[in-house]
Amino acid sequence: MDVSHIERGAMEYNFEKTDMKEILSGLFEEFNASLSKSKMKNKAKALKLMFKADPDADFLINADKNSLRQVFSNLIDNAIKYTEKGFVKIFLSKEEKSGKIMVKIEDTGVGIAKDTLSNLFRKFVRGGGHASLHANGSGLGLYVAKEIIKAHKGKIWAESEGEGKGSRFLVELPKV
Repeated sequence: MDVSHIERGAMEYNFEKTDMKEILSGLFEEFNASLSKSKMKNKAKALKLMFKADPDADFLINADKNSLRQVFSNLIDNAIKYTEKGFVKIFLSKEEKSGKIMVKIEDTGVGIAKDTLSNLFRKFVRGGGHASLHANGSGLGLYVAKEIIKAHKGKIWAESEGEGKGSRFLVELPKV
């Protein structure tokens, strides 16, 4: 549904002053609780989820809280899905010179092949050979994320040293 709204230019956003730290810490708590429940059922991955943000910094942006929550939930969920052991780290920072808000989600997962990186945010593109680990994905999540971030006048990109070497998803957003 989001894709059709995006393509028609009909996606509606409710921009308001939004605290990125509140969004990310809330998602961290939800995903961490889910991982803890899995551990109790002995279905857990050997995975540590971490969140780091400057406790004294102001991370206010003009944003649609629900759509950004959707973007970061998708990125964190993907990092967890494609990481069997090690860590998923969520970093929130402010770039001093530009004042932009940076979010980095880093994992020790399956990584991304170099030839896949340039196409990763297109419709129906999935992460190469490892996409079969979670075959029920549509290949639309990162496309939708890119379009939402673009509507927020931000940038989103991925980095990886290659398959088996983890990945980093970075989002840059203008602050209020």
